[in-house]
Amino acid sequence: MSKTRFFYFYIFFTSICIISIQAQDSLSLDQKDLEQVSKGVDYKFQEKEVEKDEDSSGDIDFDPGVGSWFNNAGPVFKVALIIIGIGVILSLLIWLVNNSGKSNLKNNQAVTILSDEEITEKTMILDFDQLIKQAEDEGKYAYSLRLFYQWIIRILAENGYIVWKKDKTNHQFLNELEDQDIKSDFRKITLIFEKYWYGEYPIDVNKYLEEKGKFNNLLRELNERQPG
Repeated sequence: MSKTRFFYFYIFFTSICIISIQAQDSLSLDQKDLEQVSKGVDYKFQEKEVEKDEDSSGDIDFDPGVGSWFNNAGPVFKVALIIIGIGVILSLLIWLVNNSGKSNLKNNQAVTILSDEEITEKTMILDFDQLIKQAEDEGKYAYSLRLFYQWIIRILAENGYIVWKKDKTNHQFLNELEDQDIKSDFRKITLIFEKYWYGEYPIDVNKYLEEKGKFNNLLRELNERQPG
């Protein structure tokens, strides 16, 4: 049982105990009140003339000193209220547990940020498209550009523009490029990537979409062209 579910169960169990104790105390007080009132009372029936005022025959007087309405309610009514109270508490706890489960599921699905070493090691096998979508959903825009950049390096290697080695630097890859158009575009996205990833410049969704377009343009160009 998770800590959250145990906590809700504890609240539910404690609430039932409190309600039960209150009900017992109420019934006990009723019995004591009855015994106190009955002391010295003569139970012989006596006829007593009841005078009625014609103008107020339909009026009902309420004694302000009656006390709590719950204490003066009948036993059956009290039991019914207790059952309703338990039902409300149980329904609330079920709702809390269900929503807690959904919240935990959502948290468990949060994107896991890979380290630079992991991204580099797995460059040729990572599902960059899926990882980028997850990063965008979580608002991890700098991390998304990091993934885009490594994805482009993989495409460059697959298309023969560079020779992939995990210990090479970005500038070494840049110097290997012979196609001047590709080299110019790769230089631009290298500056963008290093600005937001290593420079840690703030980036909002609008700026991200602008920079993302440049990465996508280079990806599209690489997929359409053959190395020259």
